[in-house]
Amino acid sequence: MTLFERLDPRTLLFTVSAIVSLGIFANGGCIKELALALVFAALLAAAGRYKNTVFWLVLLAAAHGLAFWASAAGSEMTARFAWLFAMIFRKLFFVVSSGMVLVSSVSVGDCIKGLEKMRAPWSFVVPTAICFRFLPAIAYEGRMIRDALRLRGLYSFSRVLLHPLQTGELFMATLLFRTMSMGEELAFSVSTRAASGRSRKAWYREKTFGPADILFAFVVIGTAAAIVFAPWEAALPSAAFANGGPL
Repeated sequence: MTLFERLDPRTLLFTVSAIVSLGIFANGGCIKELALALVFAALLAAAGRYKNTVFWLVLLAAAHGLAFWASAAGSEMTARFAWLFAMIFRKLFFVVSSGMVLVSSVSVGDCIKGLEKMRAPWSFVVPTAICFRFLPAIAYEGRMIRDALRLRGLYSFSRVLLHPLQTGELFMATLLFRTMSMGEELAFSVSTRAASGRSRKAWYREKTFGPADILFAFVVIGTAAAIVFAPWEAALPSAAFANGGPL
């Protein structure tokens, strides 16, 4: 059991939603968003997704290294395009890492129970619960399809590089049919579990707010807000570096 699984699911839902909103809508500049990315990376590592943490940090470093190189060696248009790509990559990391943290730490049952305690409408609870089960199922099916194609000699690193469209077509066509089938199965499953008597359901792990929930939300949201809104970047030695390029 990870640290997050001991918290109330509402704490995770609220905290992660708050900081991902800060990361997407509050434009604090490149350096501030990179500092905020470290907060998301810490949450991702705390959820037990160590490989994903290293993978995304390497990709972030490569994207911004390319942007700095383009600013020094390329034309103005090339530099702006490179910084735009880096900004989009940062925003994507905020969204993807948040989803990974929630899916890894909040089960379907805890998600439903938490939203019920928040008096969320049932038309919102059911799709959210399906998403929590659907995304891990998609990842599992993707690995199964990849292994099946590899056994038939239709998937390899060299083949992806030499024939990306053909390999992608085989993979996506198979995944599309599996996705349609899984979507129906998951929808029926969640609807059946919650068809009647929601208020009388028994939950094996009853979770409530505690001091750990308050401390976690205060530390994470407070750190993210301080990174985004505090004028600490003025202490950096170079104003150009603090601005992080044109974006």
